[in-house]
Amino acid sequence: MVSTVVWPQSSINLISTEIEKTEVYRKLLINLQDLVMDPNVSCDALEDQMRNLISESGYKQKLRNLVYQYIVKDPNLRNEIQQRKEPLEYIQKAQINWEHRITKSLNNMSNELGLVFSRKRPVSEQIEFEAKWSELGSEDMDLSRFRPVYSPKDFLEVLVNVKSPNIGLVMSPDPG
Repeated sequence: MVSTVVWPQSSINLISTEIEKTEVYRKLLINLQDLVMDPNVSCDALEDQMRNLISESGYKQKLRNLVYQYIVKDPNLRNEIQQRKEPLEYIQKAQINWEHRITKSLNNMSNELGLVFSRKRPVSEQIEFEAKWSELGSEDMDLSRFRPVYSPKDFLEVLVNVKSPNIGLVMSPDPG
C-alpha cells in the first residue's frame, strides 16, 4: 500500500503560522511583492512568474524543509496527520499474471524438450543432489537446447500495461 497524507486543517493552520514567523517567509514575501509591483510583468503572466520565482529561487525547497522540520519537532503534529492507504492489488494481480506467463513458458519448453519441469525426487536422488549442491554451479552443461523464457520486450510490455485504477480519480497538477 502507498501512503498519502491527509492534513487536518488545524495542522495546516499551525504550520502556516509558524512559517510566517521565519526569515524565509519574510524574504519570499518581499520578492513576491517586488514581482507584483514590477511594471514589466503582465497580469496574465503573473501567476506563472510567481511560480517560477518560488521554484527557481529555491524557496519551494526551503518551505518544504520548514514544513518537514515542524512535523519532526512536534510529536503531537505527527500523530495528528493521518495516513490514507492506496490499495495496490493491481500490482499483485500483474505479478501473478507475469508469474503464470513464465510458468506456462517453462512448461511448454520442458514439454518440447521432453524434460520434467517439476517433480518429487526420490530420497536417493535428493541425497545425491544435496551432496553435489556446491558443485552444481561449476558443472559444464549443454544449454544450447534451452531458449530464453521471456524477452525483455515481453517484460517491458507487462510493465507498461500496469496501471493504477486510481490514476484518473485524483490527478491534480503540482501548483508549484
